Amino acid sequence: CGKQVYEARLVRGNGKVLEYYETVEEALAHYTAVSDPIVTLLCDKNMGDGALVVTCKIRAAALDLGGHTLSGSGGAVFQISQRYGFTLRNGKVENTGKGDAIQLTYGVDEAWGNMASSGNLTVEDLAVTATKGWAIQVMDDADYADLNVMSGTFNGGLNAGTISGGHKVQIHGGTFIANSGTHSVYYPGTGQGVTGLVGQLKKLLADGWTYGNADGDPINYFDEANRTVLDTDRPEWPQKIYLNAETVTIVEHAAHSIDRDSGKCSICGAPCTHIQTD
Repeated sequence: CGKQVYEARLVRGNGKVLEYYETVEEALAHYTAVSDPIVTLLCDKNMGDGALVVTCKIRAAALDLGGHTLSGSGGAVFQISQRYGFTLRNGKVENTGKGDAIQLTYGVDEAWGNMASSGNLTVEDLAVTATKGWAIQVMDDADYADLNVMSGTFNGGLNAGTISGGHKVQIHGGTFIANSGTHSVYYPGTGQGVTGLVGQLKKLLADGWTYGNADGDPINYFDEANRTVLDTDRPEWPQKIYLNAETVTIVEHAAHSIDRDSGKCSICGAPCTHIQTD
């Protein structure tokens, strides 16, 4: 940060500045003292081979990057395992190494008798880049994670994890771009078979949205030409699915045409039960 003394500031949701901190880690550590807290980054922050780990146990907290860049070259740049609801917004997250940019991970909540806890994260207005890893990855053991993607560009794509127990990933917007080691949108699978896996891709979408290509044209992701299922020849392994398009843009799911014979949308391929037909 050069001559800048402070790296972050902590404010209440109403915009009142509480205090300035020399590091963003210090600011995050003081979350518990206020309600509706927002930490704002005041300059670019390089984590080196470590990660900025969110451990706060207070609801409606946020890290506003303030248009700055949070970067690193380790296994992840940003990690969260707490389930209280956290928003990361307004800036860039970059991993220049082989790891991921953003990870939702398994943890335990001591306040609730060491109950299993995974990240609860909302991302919006972000430009995320992972050179080799995932832009966002829900880790394999983060079964109770919740992820809401509102907007942004995610170079490195999304690994949605195998979330269970009523928790879920919901995509409301954004553009997802594969790199040499990832896919644009990827679901790592369960033993559900092809139909179940395609259904999981559908469940990732928030109501009113669907997958589109780089030009914004909707993708018929039920068509096998537009998605790939892995490990179909190994029934003892959980199968996996990803969209073939290297760039996937989330587009509005409106004015679709229902094929009367199949009962499915002729554009996105999904059963569109919310659209009335006569």
